[in-house]
Amino acid sequence: MRDILVTAIVFGCLPFALFEPFLGVALWTWLSVMNPHRLTWGFAYNFPFAQATAIVTLASVVLASRKVKFPVNAVTVTLIAFAIWITITYFMAIHFEQSYEMWSRVSKTLLMTLVAFAVVRSEKQIRVFLWI
Repeated sequence: MRDILVTAIVFGCLPFALFEPFLGVALWTWLSVMNPHRLTWGFAYNFPFAQATAIVTLASVVLASRKVKFPVNAVTVTLIAFAIWITITYFMAIHFEQSYEMWSRVSKTLLMTLVAFAVVRSEKQIRVFLWI
C-alpha cells in the first residue's frame, strides 16, 4: 500500500514539475533527504524516483517558458570550482573503480544544487525549500 502511495505522489507531481522547475527541485530534495520509498517493502523500494524527478526537472529547466537565470556569484563559482576539483581528484584516485560510485553520487547532487540555485527565485520558494 505504501508503494502505491509514494508512487502516486511522485508520479502525480511530475507533470506539474515539467512546467514549473521549482516543483521538480522541491520534489527531488524531498526524495533525496527523506527517502520515502525506503519506507516501503515492494516495488518502490529500489525504484529510482530521484533520478526520474531529476530528469523531469532538467527537462523543465530547458523547456521552461520563463527564463531561468543562473546566478553568478561567489557561492556558485566556488561550488563549480569544487565540482571541478572533485573531478580532477577522482581521475587521480588510487582506487579509481571503487571511487566512481561516490563521485557519481556527489556530482549529481552538486548538479541539482546548481539547478536549485537557478530555480529558487522568490522568498516564498526559499521558505518552501527550507521547510523541505
